[in-house]
Amino acid sequence: MKRTTIVTVREFLEECGAAWEGMPTPQSFVLEHGMQFPTMAPKQPKLGRLKACYKNAAQLAMNSKDVIYVEGFAAGIIPVMHAWCIDLEGRVLEPTWTHALQAKRDYFGIPFNLQFLMRQLAVQEYYGLLDQPRHGWPVQSSPREEWIHPNYKEKGPQCPEDPASSTPSAKNS
Repeated sequence: MKRTTIVTVREFLEECGAAWEGMPTPQSFVLEHGMQFPTMAPKQPKLGRLKACYKNAAQLAMNSKDVIYVEGFAAGIIPVMHAWCIDLEGRVLEPTWTHALQAKRDYFGIPFNLQFLMRQLAVQEYYGLLDQPRHGWPVQSSPREEWIHPNYKEKGPQCPEDPASSTPSAKNS
């Protein structure tokens, strides 16, 4: 049996793919609408509670000017559903995971409109947007214009430019 090693979050999402009962899975939805965020912001926010990434990222976005909430998948050792924020330059602001580990992280996600996030939090009464079958998959069943952050309406799943990267393969991975 041939063993394949999945190296990036994008590769993980491509392996997962497929829809479930006619609705895109969080993996296939993030692959279709998300993008890779390869660069960490030089100044990181104060860390919130571990295992509370959705709450930490939502609160950072709601309480900070020029910060965008992102939800998708991130990996160090294995890809997991995760939430973080980005600055206006698309650089990762990580409010949950320790900064010492961030250099080895791979982030791939969707930047969300803050008003959509706040409306959903009021309806759901808990954090997180992508994996919400009890609420009718609000992101997946709503028009893109309603949930995508305005700065990313015209962008597809391309990567923001990584100024530290000079090779095309690093920009497209």
